[in-house]
Amino acid sequence: MYTVKKDKVKRNYEFTYLLPGGYTQTEIDKTKSEIEALVKKFAGKLLDTQEWGKKALSFKIKKNKLIHNEALYHYLELEFEPKSILGFEKAVNLMPQVIRHLLVLAEVKK
Repeated sequence: MYTVKKDKVKRNYEFTYLLPGGYTQTEIDKTKSEIEALVKKFAGKLLDTQEWGKKALSFKIKKNKLIHNEALYHYLELEFEPKSILGFEKAVNLMPQVIRHLLVLAEVKK
């Protein structure tokens, strides 16, 4: 499990998530708005967003009794207080439409 420092400094995070490759644009937009709502709910700030498109997966992912061979990749740059990021990630884990995600602390730019 993660350890969270008790400071109130905001940190930047990189968040990549995968949606099923067969999603329609309506389903994609709905999921994007749900994730943006979660960012606001946990007092975060959306700094940048990118859609990397549909790509074949190097291995099959089974989620919700379905097997996925390809996925739609989305990348976000976020700003959160460290105490809020755990709640955000837990909420994303509970989203059935997100088949995989990765949340990392962004590298400090000098």
